[in-house]
Formats: sequence, C-alpha cells, structure tokens
Amino acid sequence: MMFKLKDVDREILRILIKDGRCSFSELSRKLRKKGFDYTDRGVAERVRRLEEAGIILGYQSVVDLQKIGFPVLRVILIKFKTSRKLPATIKLFEQYLKEAPFCIYSFRVRVGNYDWINVKVFPDHATADAESVLFRAYFSDIIQEYDVYDVVMIKKIGVETTLPYTKKEFAEFMKKWAKTVKYPGEIPYLESSI
Repeated sequence: MMFKLKDVDREILRILIKDGRCSFSELSRKLRKKGFDYTDRGVAERVRRLEEAGIILGYQSVVDLQKIGFPVLRVILIKFKTSRKLPATIKLFEQYLKEAPFCIYSFRVRVGNYDWINVKVFPDHATADAESVLFRAYFSDIIQEYDVYDVVMIKKIGVETTLPYTKKEFAEFMKKWAKTVKYPGEIPYLESSI
C-alpha cells in the first residue's frame, strides 16, 4: 500500500533531507514560512506517521568523503553473462555488496546495456584497484563486462550513506570474501593496499 503524501509531508521531507537534526519547533517555523500552519506537536505527529509508514527510514549525517580520507569515488557498470550459475551467484553478489563498507550505492538495472551499477569509495587508487581485481575474480563466472569510472561528485544528495572503514577492515573484508567464494591461493594486490 502506497502512503498518500500531502504537500506538508513533502515539505517536511525536503527540510529533513537538508537538515535531519532540525527540531520540531524549527520544522514548525519553517513550515509556517511555506504556508503550513502546524504546531510543534502537529509536526511531531506528521513525522511520526512518516516514520511508521516507512517513508523516513532513519536520520544520518551527510559526510564529505574527501575530507575524511576517501577521495576515490568509483562507479562500476557490470553486464552479466548468461550462466546456469547466475541465479545462485547473484545472491552471493548481492550479499557482498550489502556487507562491503566501501559500497555506498548498488543498483540492479532493469533496462539498458548493463545489469548492475555500483558506487564505491576508497582511500586511494591502490585500494580501489585491489578491490576491483578481487571483485572480478570472485564473480568472474557471471561477469561479462566490467567498466570502471573514477568520478567527481558535483551535487551531493540527501540520501548519501557510507561507513568509513580502515585499510585493515578492508583487508579483513576481502579475506573473508576470498574464503566465502573459495578464491584459490593467495590474494594478490591486497597486502600492497594496506
């Protein structure tokens, strides 16, 4: 069932996306400037309804990734090859991306030349390249094309999420996944990225 958003709900969401720490009294004041007459209590009730409906999933800080040591923003476009292993391996592929602390966005593409788009952040190109090599090795049985673009973000959006991670956490994650996907032998490039 889709929640029917009212104009006031849309305005509340716009305000909270810009400032998730905005108090109910501040929300009420900003809403009045937009022509919505709600008390602090009325605003709190509207926000509670948006939370209960699953529209507001939580509150977070938008972080400048470069300033905290993650200057490499990498977009990866993936096309799968037809394989009997595809359905089973996709589940593992999704699990990897959900657990990866460096993967900030992951999209399944329904129409177009690619099947999947990932956006990942890294502290340096050596770490980014190590993950790229290992990722392709882990999922080589389903990846047909793997195009990589290091990009610069021009406009930040209010739903950006990431968990900063250390190079040690990166190495532990990659080693865990080497075991999970039964990667044969030594993990190349990993030690040089630490």
